[in-house]
Amino acid sequence: MGFDGLSALGVDAVAQEVGTGSLPAPERVTAAVRAAYDASREHDGGAVAGYIPELATADPRPFGVSVVDIAGRRYEVGDTEVTFTIQSISKVFVYALVADAWGHHAVRDAVGVNNTGLPFNSVMALELNGGHPMNPMVNAGAIATTAMVAGGSVDERWEHIRSGLSAFAGRRLDLDHAVLASESATNARNQALAQAPPVVWPPHGRRGGERGPLYPPMRP
Repeated sequence: MGFDGLSALGVDAVAQEVGTGSLPAPERVTAAVRAAYDASREHDGGAVAGYIPELATADPRPFGVSVVDIAGRRYEVGDTEVTFTIQSISKVFVYALVADAWGHHAVRDAVGVNNTGLPFNSVMALELNGGHPMNPMVNAGAIATTAMVAGGSVDERWEHIRSGLSAFAGRRLDLDHAVLASESATNARNQALAQAPPVVWPPHGRRGGERGPLYPPMRP
C-alpha cells in the first residue's frame, strides 16, 4: 500500500511512537494500540480470498489489534480471540525454522532474498531466474523452505512445522481440515511447482559441477 493509501486509512492522524530496547510504559502502549484500532476499524474495503472456496465464506467483520512484548504482556483491543487460518504468514515462521536449523547463509543460497517483481505464485519468476526461487515469501520459495524442514516422512515434517509454529504462537496450533481440503482441491499451480523438480530445484545448494544431496546435512 502506498502513502496515499495509508493516508486514506487515517493512520496519519495516529501519533507515531518510535523507540529501541524495551517498550514504553504500559499506558502509552495501550493508548497507541487503541488509537490504531479506532483509526482503522471503520474501514471495510477489500474482499475475502474468494479464490479459495472455504475462505470465500469467511466473515470479514472481526477486527482486532494485539501487541505482545517479550515478557508476555498483552495489549489488545477488538476481536482478538477470533481464530483464523494464518495462510501465507506461515512462510515467515517456516523460514525462521529452517534458517535456525541450517544457518541463514545456506538458506539464502538455496532460496534467495530478492523480490521477483511478479505475482507471489508466478511460474515466470522461476523461469527468468533459471528455476531458482527468488525469496522465501513467494510460493516457490516457501515450497523450497518447506522441503528443507527436518523429518524422515511427511508426517514428521508436518509435526516439526506444527510444533515450531506453535512455539512461536505460545500455544498448540490446530489444523483447519476444511480449509486444507478446500485449498488442496484448488491449488493446482502450487502442486505443479512442488512436483516439477527439473524446473524448480536443480540450482539449490549447488556450486559449479558439485553433485550430491540437494541440501547439506542438518546440524545436530
